[in-house]
Amino acid sequence: MKCTAPLTLALSIAVAACSVAATVHIRTADGTWVEVEAAEANGAVKFDVTPAHAPDGSTLVVVDKPDWMVLEDETPPHVSSYSIGEGTWEMETGEGFAWERGPVRLVGIGDQDWTRLVTFHVVDDANPLDTTSALLRIDGRPPLPLRLETDVGRHSASFTADLNAFGPGAWEG
Repeated sequence: MKCTAPLTLALSIAVAACSVAATVHIRTADGTWVEVEAAEANGAVKFDVTPAHAPDGSTLVVVDKPDWMVLEDETPPHVSSYSIGEGTWEMETGEGFAWERGPVRLVGIGDQDWTRLVTFHVVDDANPLDTTSALLRIDGRPPLPLRLETDVGRHSASFTADLNAFGPGAWEG
């Protein structure tokens, strides 16, 4: 949202009969989160956003943050390893992610169809993964069929891709 003057917002929300008062968190320009006072009435939550909250004119607002949500999460999910057949290879760690350093080259792909089924293991250290928005692309296109499995806490997921539909060399992109 953009604002350059004090602003009072009233947002309609679904309120359960036994719910507690709504909480509102605002992300400030320096990236920290602050909880602001909020009033709830008639299915709406009302709170103030001031230029002090958003000196550059924009902010992010979270209403009714669940207990499990970590707002100070600055790191995206990352691919921790991949598996082909019986083998598992750990992704390089250190400064930057592997795909920021160039193409990821998969070791272990063989001549048999089963050796071209690759499972990518994805982890988020702070928050559960939203697998409904997950997208895996190889050489610019989604591999099919794709299988997805998540752990109980949903901080990790495994995406299995069939590389048999891709031509030689496409797995390096």
